[in-house]
Amino acid sequence: MAGLVEAKPQRWRALAIYSDGRECLLYVGPNFAQVNDHYDEPYFELLDDEERKLVSRIYLQKWIGAADSGSWQTQRNLPIPATSILPIAKKVSQSA
Repeated sequence: MAGLVEAKPQRWRALAIYSDGRECLLYVGPNFAQVNDHYDEPYFELLDDEERKLVSRIYLQKWIGAADSGSWQTQRNLPIPATSILPIAKKVSQSA
């Protein structure tokens, strides 16, 4: 797979943590702002009602190190989205 290199590495992610310790990757992006602005949409699209009830926190994490030898480090907690109205409202405001 020589030559397969991302122009801009995806160095940030939002990771949902369930109350039992399981994890669910919600969103990956090149910068803090993109992840912070968009993690709520996959939260509602990927997780059903029962899964959302089990989410205890959402971490914003940054990749630290080289692409092949680094680790994800938590930078802060992100708010757990409260209602599914948020992504719909965003889409409506963006199309107006």
